Amino acid sequence: IDVIDSTSEEHYFSVPEAMPEDMDRAIAAARKAFDDGPWRKLSHAERATYMRALADELRARGDDIAQIWPRESGVLHSTASLAAEGTAGTFDYYAGLADSFPFEEEKAPTAGGEFGLLVREPVGVVGAIIPWNGPLSLIGHKVAPAMIAGCTVVLKSSPEAPGDAYVVAEAAE
Repeated sequence: IDVIDSTSEEHYFSVPEAMPEDMDRAIAAARKAFDDGPWRKLSHAERATYMRALADELRARGDDIAQIWPRESGVLHSTASLAAEGTAGTFDYYAGLADSFPFEEEKAPTAGGEFGLLVREPVGVVGAIIPWNGPLSLIGHKVAPAMIAGCTVVLKSSPEAPGDAYVVAEAAE
């Protein structure tokens, strides 16, 4: 897929088009990572450490993000220059829930019994589809909650604005 620069209307870069077989492979890899990998078995505090590191990497790539978003979507550079910090803050916020969110709560059973426990735990693979108009922020708001919960994620970015997803992938790596 050719990405067109919104400022010059010229070819900016190209990305491969995700075909059904590609999606099948991505979902299978995410499922295998969920079932066999360590992520869901980590404590929330351990996941938070990785999420804060990802936030730091996004901040370090702020200049790249500030160039990509205006060229893909036509947003003002002054707005785009705040995007990395904003999304890093989203990852930091969800990482902070590791210490305060009630992932386990005692609850009175509704059908009898003496003890009940509500447990919020990872359930599998999250599919996150991102539109073109605010990709980085939307990536943060979809991926960060899944990460702190312990889920794996398949992210599908918009073909018109895939650059931020590549930056996030590089930062995560």
